[in-house]
Amino acid sequence: MHPSSQNILRACILVGPNYQRGVLYKMVMSIGWNPYFDNTEKTIEPWLLHKFDEDFYGEELHLVIVGYIRPEVCFIY
Repeated sequence: MHPSSQNILRACILVGPNYQRGVLYKMVMSIGWNPYFDNTEKTIEPWLLHKFDEDFYGEELHLVIVGYIRPEVCFIY
């Protein structure tokens, strides 16, 4: 992982165990303070790159980081 603790990362997610057991889905995630919203606490924000047919509220999510994309930046114009 990049030396900074604020990153945008490539990752995979396993939604389970009750939702399509063992299937990994692509995702992108942010780890940081979300400078656009001026957060005071570090957060993890996953963006799933898959269209699910059903909701999976209440299920465990297992995130697997597979690569670094870029550092977190604030896009204020």
